[in-house]
Amino acid sequence: MTSQLSKSRSNAILDFDHDCFRFLFYGKGREGREKGYTLLDKDDFKKCDLPENWDRVIDCNGDG
Repeated sequence: MTSQLSKSRSNAILDFDHDCFRFLFYGKGREGREKGYTLLDKDDFKKCDLPENWDRVIDCNGDG
């Protein structure tokens, strides 16, 4: 079986007010292998009232 994961490493830029950014990200995650990267886990966002399966991207057929 071959991997069908995307090899794209495009950047994502999101604008946040500082207090919103701090609420979402301060003190969360762990340092990545590469310098300057932080790895976040689904559990880092438990206190946010997010819908079920918010961490999945699927189309209208349920395919991801």
